[in-house]
Amino acid sequence: MKRFGFCALVVLMMTVVGCATPAEEENNDRPKGLHSIKDDDSRPYALEKGGEIRVAFTVEDADVVFLGVSDYEVLLRKAGSTQSPTEVAIARVVNGSKAGEYEAIVADCSGAEVYSLSVTLDIKNNTTSTVCKSNKFVVKRSMSLSTGVPVMVINTVGGVPVVDKENWRAARISIDGLGQFESLEECDVEIRGRGNSTWEFDKKPYALKFPSKTSVLGMPKHKRWVLLANTMDRTMMRNRVAYRVAEQTSLAWTPRTEYVEVVLNGEHIGNYLLTEQIRIDKNRINITEMEATDTSGDAVTGGYVYEMDFHFDNVNQWWTPRGFPSSIKFPDEEDIVPAQIEWGKNYFNEVEGVLFGSNFKSPTEGYAKYIDAQSFVDYWLVYEICINHELANPGSVYMHKDRGGKLTAGPIWDFDWGTFAYKASPQARGKLFMMGAIWYRRLFEDPAFKQLAKERWQALYPKFKAIEDFIEEQYDYLGESAKRNFAIWDPTTTGNVSGLANGDEHLSFDEAYRRFYDFYVDRIETMNGIFATW
Repeated sequence: MKRFGFCALVVLMMTVVGCATPAEEENNDRPKGLHSIKDDDSRPYALEKGGEIRVAFTVEDADVVFLGVSDYEVLLRKAGSTQSPTEVAIARVVNGSKAGEYEAIVADCSGAEVYSLSVTLDIKNNTTSTVCKSNKFVVKRSMSLSTGVPVMVINTVGGVPVVDKENWRAARISIDGLGQFESLEECDVEIRGRGNSTWEFDKKPYALKFPSKTSVLGMPKHKRWVLLANTMDRTMMRNRVAYRVAEQTSLAWTPRTEYVEVVLNGEHIGNYLLTEQIRIDKNRINITEMEATDTSGDAVTGGYVYEMDFHFDNVNQWWTPRGFPSSIKFPDEEDIVPAQIEWGKNYFNEVEGVLFGSNFKSPTEGYAKYIDAQSFVDYWLVYEICINHELANPGSVYMHKDRGGKLTAGPIWDFDWGTFAYKASPQARGKLFMMGAIWYRRLFEDPAFKQLAKERWQALYPKFKAIEDFIEEQYDYLGESAKRNFAIWDPTTTGNVSGLANGDEHLSFDEAYRRFYDFYVDRIETMNGIFATW
């Protein structure tokens, strides 16, 4: 069997630690003259399914025998443990080309699609205990050769399943970036479930929390990330393309995303969209992070992140005078104080009151005094292009306000259900359909706001048009990953309690992509024609 190629992850067995103390030299259980196990390679060993690899090592005592009847044996152990891994095992030990040189033949014996193990080679006296141990090295099997999508491996401590959205589970995580991105070496993480209706599906979405801010797949450092399952989305592109559309606008921040193959506790659970979680941070929603002492004057005016959501499942929530389910998302429930809740709620209601007041068109005393009109236009354009009717429900509708600043629309979130198709919103065919959503009904009564919408469309149309190429790129990239994902999960039978809202659930990935692409081209041209009449 061949010796496999490697990526630079760990240093493999350059010298054995703890094998040469004077006390050990006096140990009669120790092979005479054995001081180290060595290997010239520092890269992880990659196994194919059912395959073998050769791990070369050197014993400085050339008289030590590991073949046939011997007082010593070579064992494979989990790093830092006396336990042997179940995924791989030493099949045999063979002689090398020189005296004292050997090769441990390590065989894959796992049914798991993917694993990444930190292990050691141990030399053990058959009658007593381990007498020498190598430095740790990595043995792995990856799906990278078949899908081309980075592989994320998560193992909870003790293999504990992730069964709810409330309790964080301690885990270890690693990511093989496949040369596209910098790989993430194995490190601590916590994992729990997330989502509202999406948590009811068989393919679960998850939240991740690192102990410190961590850069993942080239995205800026942060502790908090989410794994979007895209369970209902046969294209697996809806969230990713919607975010790409939003990135072309003036919206201050749109979550960055990258696809990953996820392996949880040894089981491949499909393609996920690793996504930045909505948080206040210099690399995300870049507004002031409030302290508990910010309770008066200018300090209490920000920063706030608001959410309108019909689920009405947040802590600091209320119904506005116009009947919209609203809440303060950040500062979160653990940090916000009563004075901030009161101010944030009153301000939001005040903005609504001015907007629906008799003088709302006034440039100085109307809504323009309180909201950033361009952000509200650009936010609406994203929803119109993608046909996301949750702007009207409303669901996952976010706004934010910095200290001393205006109420600003965004970020966008949650575009996998009923979007990029007319199935859930047939009334959108051939027309604009979100002009009557939440506050937009009133905003569009102002000719100045309508004119701004036309101007923003004219400026952004070339950028929106270029997204067509991006959609084609995603199709090429996702092909093999999609096949594997839908071999595991079927959108038509996966506990979809909300119904088959996208209308492509029974299609193949190729058919769903074509339908998606054709919709996008049609939608852009439809909207362009409408704006030309304004």
